[in-house]
Amino acid sequence: MKMICQASVLALSVAMVTIWGFGQVEAQDLPLSDLSQWHQYATENGSYQVGVDLVDGSPVVQLRSNRKRASGFGTQMKTISSQPYLGKQLRFTAELRTEDVKKWAGLWMRVDSRRIRSLAFENMRDRPIRGTTDWAEYEIVLPVAPNSSSISFGVLLNASGTVVMRNTRLEAVEEDFALEAGR
Repeated sequence: MKMICQASVLALSVAMVTIWGFGQVEAQDLPLSDLSQWHQYATENGSYQVGVDLVDGSPVVQLRSNRKRASGFGTQMKTISSQPYLGKQLRFTAELRTEDVKKWAGLWMRVDSRRIRSLAFENMRDRPIRGTTDWAEYEIVLPVAPNSSSISFGVLLNASGTVVMRNTRLEAVEEDFALEAGR
């Protein structure tokens, strides 16, 4: 337990250095053990619940519907300053596992400016995760416009089921980076 706490503190320190601009780190792990840095949103109040568990010694986030016939969507998300990534392409990566997902689940990311919401947006709707699946890595890549101010990202669940997320990572990638089919 002490080792997990120390690893979480170290990962959180790396994330804080990058997010708040005290230095730039090319890639950062996003600690899931500290949910105070993440927040939940649902289109139907009380339809979704989120929790942090340990699986094989690593923290995971579980997002699940509270109703068999849930509608709308729920998300566990984080918002950061876009300052360290201006003019770059940003990749959000995580491993996901699903249980009984009726409609779809996936990662999502949005780049906003102070005046315009959604300068860039991706939510995996065109490559949804459905049913029950084992752990697989997924990623989203978006350009971060020079006039952007924030980046929001996370995992979403549309309707009923459970999605579990682990090993989250955020990193700048080369401009000519192409997303592999099916990822």
